[in-house]
Amino acid sequence: MNELIAAAWATADILKSVLPSLYIGLFLSGLFANRGGVIGSRLLLPAVARLTGLPPACALSVVLAAGDRTAGMAAVALARERTGLTDGEVIAANLVAKAPSVLQFFVFSFIPIMAAMYPLTIAVRFLAVYFAAFALISLLGVAYARLLSGGRTGGCAVPAEKPAMGWPAAVRAAVVGCWRPFLNMAVWMAAMSFAAMYFIKTGYLQRLTDYLPLLGRLGLDAGLLPIAGTGLVSMIGGVAAVGAALRDGVVPAAVVVPLLLTVSLLHNFYDLFASSFPRAVGVFGKKLGTKVAAAGFIVTQAVMLMMIVLTINGVL
Repeated sequence: MNELIAAAWATADILKSVLPSLYIGLFLSGLFANRGGVIGSRLLLPAVARLTGLPPACALSVVLAAGDRTAGMAAVALARERTGLTDGEVIAANLVAKAPSVLQFFVFSFIPIMAAMYPLTIAVRFLAVYFAAFALISLLGVAYARLLSGGRTGGCAVPAEKPAMGWPAAVRAAVVGCWRPFLNMAVWMAAMSFAAMYFIKTGYLQRLTDYLPLLGRLGLDAGLLPIAGTGLVSMIGGVAAVGAALRDGVVPAAVVVPLLLTVSLLHNFYDLFASSFPRAVGVFGKKLGTKVAAAGFIVTQAVMLMMIVLTINGVL
């Protein structure tokens, strides 16, 4: 019973932060469509489509993801509903949005804590490597998008634009049009978030720490891996724990960057169950949402593993 109550509270906390951005994403997507390509979209969105290889219909997701990743995903969902994007194009759009989606986290979370707790050289190196990892994920998304379009930029045909509405009419249409998909996504997200949080609160996810020694095969001192495990539930908590260990002389400066990347690697398991999977299923539905979450998780973990090996060997 205690686990059920804890899972319910955790689910409410997730929905409190996610649902507003989900609604905003749907609203802004509808507003752009109803205004018939104004608000800079005639220049901005085609440029994004050309640079990324994404269909013009979902280029907006990359722009919105810089403010909130849920808003970016919601924009893709609306574009899929209106223009018939394929599953592959949706997955590509979400991969391309990886780098933009971490910008806000970098500015308001990572940079302040790194500046306060780490020597400048270590902080700059980690931030550069960490953002490079997400930039690489976005580039892989671009490559996938171009592969799907046969190398053509913005290869998905978009239906002819409707006549542009005036601002009041566009706002009203966006508000009315986004409620139904919003409620559908909210129900899915609530159900999947509760299931995921119950799985976490019962302690099953924590058992992943039993397999931490396996990461020692990458070349990192296995004795330091329990410190990385502190970031399983909270990435910021793991970064703070490594910083404190560095100050106390427990962690050598040379291994801080790969250790922090390992914190991210482990935290991604928690994020998959607590946020990414329920978020993707809530936005895209069970079948496609599972594909989106799985693709993002697999690509992210593969890139993080590569970065860990490269930093251990002094390549980065």
